[in-house]
Amino acid sequence: MRRSAVAVAFTAVAVLLASLSGSPSVAVPSVAAPAAIGHPGGDDGNLYIAPDEYFVGDKVKLTANLPDGAGLSEVQFLKETSPGSDDFDEFDSDEANSLGNAYIYDHEVTEKVRIFAKAPNGMVTEIQTLDPKVVEPGSCTVSGSTYVSPTFITEGQEVKLTANFPSDQANATVTFFTKDGDTATSIGTDDANSSGNAYLSGYQVDATQEVYAQTSKDVCSPTITLQVSTIDPGNYQQTGTIKTDPATVRDGRIATIVANFPSGSYDVTAFELKNGTWEAIGSDASNSSGNAYITGHKFDNTETIMAVTDDGQRTPVTDIETIPPNEVSGGPSTLGKNVVYVTTDNAGTPKTKGVAYKGKAVIESDGEVTDTLDVD
Repeated sequence: MRRSAVAVAFTAVAVLLASLSGSPSVAVPSVAAPAAIGHPGGDDGNLYIAPDEYFVGDKVKLTANLPDGAGLSEVQFLKETSPGSDDFDEFDSDEANSLGNAYIYDHEVTEKVRIFAKAPNGMVTEIQTLDPKVVEPGSCTVSGSTYVSPTFITEGQEVKLTANFPSDQANATVTFFTKDGDTATSIGTDDANSSGNAYLSGYQVDATQEVYAQTSKDVCSPTITLQVSTIDPGNYQQTGTIKTDPATVRDGRIATIVANFPSGSYDVTAFELKNGTWEAIGSDASNSSGNAYITGHKFDNTETIMAVTDDGQRTPVTDIETIPPNEVSGGPSTLGKNVVYVTTDNAGTPKTKGVAYKGKAVIESDGEVTDTLDVD
């Protein structure tokens, strides 16, 4: 009797399974690792690193200039897997423009490493080396001064750092560092102005730390300590007053905090009590009359605030009660059935045509008031 082809196939499979069942293990074919990418030698274009000088932790811009034959294709940026291996792995990519130029912005430098760029058609740049400058705290000439504003710092607060160097450091690249013993870590850069001053704004302080700045001409500012403090009204002498402008604040609106102290110039910081902790909400340098104006704070519901000076004075702890955003009042004496009430966030009156004002609006219809609407 003739067996079908299907039956023969099943028989063969059964024999194979039977032979495998008696084996202690089955060999699995290995999968070859992807071949490492090497530089072919020579170059068709150029790879640039900007700025010329940088430290570990700094961010640089990488530019691959390839012929226009690489235009509109995905250009790989590759770095050496280990020093001297000549094996490279992709770490980023960018689509080249019609001229064959590709860019990587804000690449963080973490180590000394060789890199190059490659287009799909095989065009490559030369090999360049990301070579961060070595930071050696104490080895540079110390000159100038370092400042932080505000001087009262709570955990997570953003501050502005200022490095004042002599005028011979004008236009130098200035890098700001945190310092831990002999280890320094870059936290940002700025170019010194014509007077030798450089600034780093918006730096978040999460713990007490030492900071300083270093110019590209190897001059360092003095090291200062950013001291994270726990704010307690009992630690300061009550001398001043505090209020808002306007005096009446609607919920969700911006108002200026006005802190007044005895005549004198102070570094003043305003704080809000949140969940039992005083959090900084803004700062200002007072004028000679002792008045500081802290702008841009948006009030939500009732807030407990106070202001503190850099020499240990404070205002009373004050509760600022806000008006519910859809509580309406004012307007003409005779109202129609549908009335729109609009107020700006900063309590100003729109006067300039073509200028956008952020604010809130509610509609009153037959005595019923809608939810608050955002307007812009």
